[in-house]
Amino acid sequence: MTQSTANSSLNRTPLYDRHVALGGRMVDFGGWEMPQQYSSIRDEHLAVRKVAGLFDVSHMGRFRVAGDSSLEFVQHLVTNDVAQLAHGQAQYNLLLNEDAGIVDDLVVYRGSEGWFVVVNASNREKDLEWFRAHAPSDVEIEDRTFELALIAFQGPRAQELLPWQGAALDSIPYFGFGHGDVAGIHALISRTGYTGEDGFELFVSSDRVGEVWDAILEHGKGDFIGREAVQRARAEGPRRQLVGLKMQPGDIARHGAAVSSQSRRLGVITSGTHSFFLGYPIALASVEARSLQVGDRAVVEVRGREAPAEVVKLPFYRGSARSLSEKKEGRHG
Repeated sequence: MTQSTANSSLNRTPLYDRHVALGGRMVDFGGWEMPQQYSSIRDEHLAVRKVAGLFDVSHMGRFRVAGDSSLEFVQHLVTNDVAQLAHGQAQYNLLLNEDAGIVDDLVVYRGSEGWFVVVNASNREKDLEWFRAHAPSDVEIEDRTFELALIAFQGPRAQELLPWQGAALDSIPYFGFGHGDVAGIHALISRTGYTGEDGFELFVSSDRVGEVWDAILEHGKGDFIGREAVQRARAEGPRRQLVGLKMQPGDIARHGAAVSSQSRRLGVITSGTHSFFLGYPIALASVEARSLQVGDRAVVEVRGREAPAEVVKLPFYRGSARSLSEKKEGRHG
């Protein structure tokens, strides 16, 4: 389920935790906390141009339109001729006001079960109000933004690398769509996107989109040394975790020093130093998974004796290079 952050009005997509785990730089984008980049903009741009790139576009608004006069309603609402669409076709459109000013641009999909539209994230609430204000009594407008996630896989090799079971991808034309499965999970797939490359957008239930995201990333990477071990680790969960430790003045933990709790050895120090800014020694330790939590006490071997340590939240210090969303939280928190 899409969620809001605790200290702001920013929404988060169902893939938020994955973006953070992958090192995504999270920013405010249209009222959503989204990854601006993971590594370098140049590398990610070239990946899409030469191979394929995976995007989370779940911040876009998604409405379902149904009812006896839904065709006439959609036809009246947008500028393009939707009556010419067959089932399984989509069309780029504009939503105008009475003065021909642009309310939003959007994509309209016509399926056997009715109509579906995708609007821009920052305009979702305004567009939803506009749709409902102009809808006749026999037409229902349902906001599916939070129940249905949307991801895009774009690039010249997207079709080759997508782990898809269902309608033959060759049979899906540009701005056409069909149904099938990714990693055994149902998805609606459309040959649409904004990169200028071939590619697809996949509509997936919000509670399953993480599995689809993982499957595409894994399949796109291909084979590599250690892949089977990585897959086992993913399936079984991590055996070790990295924790931060706050030490007492003068107690500098060194690499390889034992870390224990309640007389049981849990792991070792990976690095340690004195933080001049924080005013006390700090250390990182690799310990058994789920053995220590923030606030727990531990002991570390320091110069042949047991030195007390407190488990603290990482990172030890967050500098001034913060995301836009964090700055907003700081102003309003």
